[in-house]
Formats: sequence, C-alpha cells, structure tokens
Amino acid sequence: MSSERLRSEAVTTVDRASTQVHMYARRVSSWSAAQKEFGYFSDNWIFRGQRDSSWGLRCSLDRKRGTTDPVHAELDLKDEFSHRAHLYLSNWREPETTLEWIALIQHHGGPTRLIDFTRSTAVAAFFALEEEEEVITGWSAVWAVDELACHRRAVKRLRSIDPEFAWLQDNHNIEEAVDARLGARPPKRFVAPVRPSRVNARMAVQQGVSVCLGDPGSDFFSNLSSEVEGEEPLPVVKVEFPRSERGRALWKLRQTGISRETLFPGLDGLAQSLEHLLIPRDLHREALLNVLERPSGWPGPDKEE
Repeated sequence: MSSERLRSEAVTTVDRASTQVHMYARRVSSWSAAQKEFGYFSDNWIFRGQRDSSWGLRCSLDRKRGTTDPVHAELDLKDEFSHRAHLYLSNWREPETTLEWIALIQHHGGPTRLIDFTRSTAVAAFFALEEEEEVITGWSAVWAVDELACHRRAVKRLRSIDPEFAWLQDNHNIEEAVDARLGARPPKRFVAPVRPSRVNARMAVQQGVSVCLGDPGSDFFSNLSSEVEGEEPLPVVKVEFPRSERGRALWKLRQTGISRETLFPGLDGLAQSLEHLLIPRDLHREALLNVLERPSGWPGPDKEE
C-alpha cells in the first residue's frame, strides 16, 4: 500500500491492529472514487467482493455447517461428491489430491474451506454488486490482501505445524503442504493462498485465487491468530463504496468487458447478463453531464449508445 493511497480523499479507519494483522477500512462516496482507490494497489494484492461491507471473511463451509464439526463435514461432502462426480463430467480425469477435490467442489458451488479471491479489482467489484438482494449497511466492499505477505506467513506457519515440510521456502509452492493438513484433527490455524495444479476455464477468466483456511470452523482473521515468528502483520484493506451507484458501476464494468457473460462463458452467462441491462443508471447525473460536458449540437447518449 503506497503512501499516496493514505493521502487520498477516502475516509480511513483502522479496524484491526495486532501482531497478526493490520486492517484498514477505506470508505468512499462514489463509484469513481472507488475506482481511484483500486488503482493504488500493486500486482501482489488479491481481492474479494462482498455485497455487504459488514460481512466478515468466512468460508462457505463455516457459514452453512450449523453445529456440525467442520472437518468431519468437509470429508463427508468430499466423499459424497467424489463418488458421483464422474456421472456429470465429460472427459473425466479424477483429481489427484484432496485440495483438488475441494477446489472442484468450490468451483461448482459446494461448501468448502476455500474463500474465492481474484487478482482483478474489477472482477471483485462486479461480484460485490451483481446481485440485487438488500444489504444491511447500504455499502458494498472489496477486500484486499497482500498475497506475497500471506504466502510468506503460510510458509512459516506450515513449517512450524508439520516438521515434514521444514524444507519449504518463500519461493516454493505450498499446495502439497496445505493438502497434507486437510482433514487433520485437531485443525491447525493458517491462511494460505493456493492454486490447484489444474485450473478450470472459469477460474482462468476470473483470474481466480483460492485462500485456504487451516481451521474451516473459524474465520479468516481467527486463522491468523497463531503467532508466526519473525513475520510482519499481514496488511488487509477493505474499500467500501455505496450500493446506490450499483447500476452506474455495473454499466461501467460492462463497458470494460466485465459482465456475467464474460466471467461465466456460455449461454447461461449470456442470458443471466441481460438482467443487468434492466438496471437504470443515474439519470440525473447523465442529464447533468449532458449540460456541462456536451457541446451544443452533439448527439445525446441514446444516439451514442
């Protein structure tokens, strides 16, 4: 996070400050201001969009498991899925690891310990805004996590949990070590950005990254609670923006090639993307721009579009 970012006009609050995480909430008043915020992040950040800014970072397994033990539930779901998945997939090639199995379940909408992130702020913003359901606060959010810092912390934490992986270094892939911890009892807490060896087309289009929680019964921040010796606190930023500009934002994202049609290739994505064409943009803002910015005699927006 650059110093320029802290000097911008957004309202900044420090939501969490500990030896494990430094989290900043950045609230802006418009979609254009949110886009400016997104521009301050460097390439080593990953992002997650959520409809309501008050929601925390929890995996779908934790949200849906009720009182069921999360590790036991995950293993049962994985077994049930793996026994029947071949009936529905063409060109079937069975996943080779538990991590690949739960990534496949996650891809098709099942509950797992993985949390979906993306390398694209635009994709994250789209998922924060695409659904119409009412939210508590009236604010949506894009969460940002420093992936490289998160990876370094995961390496150190995995080495301390399992001596078998003492050879892990910061530049190594950690999927093998993460896979070895899935199903372990009691679960050990860690947060690890992972990318299974076989990436599906949708994940590639969405520039997807999965974040794996060592303890699926606890949220993102609780999984960071274990000390990681010699590591700086993990930087996390939450950019909040008003849902009142949802129509305008989705229209602008569509103009840049971000829509359900492009993110979910196929007829389903095309048909579902039509719904967003029904959302009115800010007509008062458009009328004002017509007066202030369009010289006399220029075609209006209807003719341009």
